[in-house]
Amino acid sequence: MAVDWESLDKLSPQDRLKALQELKVKLKEEQDMLKKRLHTLELDQADVEQSISAGERDVVLLSRVRVPSVKQKTVEEKLETPVSATLEGQVEQVPSPQQIHQRLHDKSTDEIYKRLSTLFYEKVIQENDLNKYQENFVEAARQEIYERQKKEQTYKSDDSRLSASEKLVKYLRG
Repeated sequence: MAVDWESLDKLSPQDRLKALQELKVKLKEEQDMLKKRLHTLELDQADVEQSISAGERDVVLLSRVRVPSVKQKTVEEKLETPVSATLEGQVEQVPSPQQIHQRLHDKSTDEIYKRLSTLFYEKVIQENDLNKYQENFVEAARQEIYERQKKEQTYKSDDSRLSASEKLVKYLRG
């Protein structure tokens, strides 16, 4: 802020006092504004420093991650593996209903219902056949629902998702 000191000297003492007081108020306002701006810049700097340190941690973590190398098979190598062996390997990888049932113990009734609803949508609306895993899931869900209904009867509680899930299982099993 530029101040014309010569013009202040030419003023009467009362006018000079008034002008200096106004100048003091303006300087105080400007000082407050600069303090706020400095505080904002300090906060911005702290955010930048946090972002940099987080980025450095991410770089360290990413450097520890090993990316598996992908080996491309030639046509001859692909032909060496019979298709039936590949399909048999895939069938063996599908978990049994008992294995899926064990995992369903930890799931809520709502989660089981949502998954069954998805299967219903795929089978009925999209007219897709269920694959082996989906069939095993339906069987495991049937077992889990049966067990939960037994518990429900023991505790005399009412779970509408449980009965809705049971209806979906009956429909999906045919």
